Amino acid sequence: MIIVMQNLKFGGAEKILITFLNRFDREKYTVNLILHTKEGELINEVPPDVSIKGIVPVDNGKLINKIKRSIFFKLSKYFPIILKICLNVYLGSADINIAYMEGITTKIVSFLKGPKVAWVHTDLENNSWTDVFFKNLDDQKNTYEKFKKIVFVSEGGKTAFNNKFKNTAQDRQVVIHNPIDNVQIEKKAKIVDNDFNKWAKKTENTVRLISVGRTDPVKRYGLLIKAVTKMIDRNESVTLTIIGDGQDTHKLIDLATGYNCFYFVGFKENPLPYVKKSDIFISTSSVESYPTAIAESLVLGTPVLATENAGSNEIINSRKCLLKHDISFVELSNSISNALENKTELTEIAFETGKNFDINKTLIEYDLVFKEASQSNE
Repeated sequence: MIIVMQNLKFGGAEKILITFLNRFDREKYTVNLILHTKEGELINEVPPDVSIKGIVPVDNGKLINKIKRSIFFKLSKYFPIILKICLNVYLGSADINIAYMEGITTKIVSFLKGPKVAWVHTDLENNSWTDVFFKNLDDQKNTYEKFKKIVFVSEGGKTAFNNKFKNTAQDRQVVIHNPIDNVQIEKKAKIVDNDFNKWAKKTENTVRLISVGRTDPVKRYGLLIKAVTKMIDRNESVTLTIIGDGQDTHKLIDLATGYNCFYFVGFKENPLPYVKKSDIFISTSSVESYPTAIAESLVLGTPVLATENAGSNEIINSRKCLLKHDISFVELSNSISNALENKTELTEIAFETGKNFDINKTLIEYDLVFKEASQSNE
């Protein structure tokens, strides 16, 4: 089996892939992991029996690497026959080829010989970040037509896909929720280090609010920071911790200047102790498909507040935990304050929802997709 991923930087889809790599049936599969760029904090978590190979060099500023990356991109977009030959020689053949994320990984796997399965982890209608890898919408649509199965991690993601790509392989679409390993989540939440202990001491005697994810625009952390500053101005004793790196980090730090209640932890290989210790997990994302960070919080019994989107609506089974999508920072600050007053009830909702995750059921569904795809004709 070949699994292709863009990289292993910290993110929801990347973490879910690591979960699968640790749990797949070694008697059924041998897995070769192919990364568009061999980089990312999660590479160290790949099991030793999974081989890793990169395709293009990391963008480290060197001119030769920039040239190689540019050549690859142009070949994939304008001279696909040449790239197809090169990739099949370089990567070899497999019983089944998995594109475990949309975008460049889907493009790469579409060139490989043998049965193919594509995973879609986002709402492609409202988060069109993949478009840059294709000449046009038809090119992207035709690429998905080459796959025997298209797996969506939520019904909302599937609906968005079909809104964007009309009549594309609808008979080959399936929804499989992400594998959530409750046992491992609870185990990792107990593993603490000096950084955690220092944070816990600094934030004690405050209400701990937390969010985990890349500091990218889609997460709308600016909205959350403004809401928390509003709470501080009302003399509420709260702190907000954001775990994750991304393009907006410096902008967010500037936005929080003047307040001492914000903690930008950056990337953490294991953020779960922080989530477990916090009073409320907050997601202000404009787009989610099946948010892993929310699932982990629910498993740990940490109450969740999340803005409405396809993924949050599907994973959270209580309206009391959902916020309107276009919420203002003033409304958000009031919602957080109200949630704190009802924390006991929201904690019970979190624990009950977290019990619904069943990784063994999900892995069986994965196996069925692999079997059906590999038995179909090329």
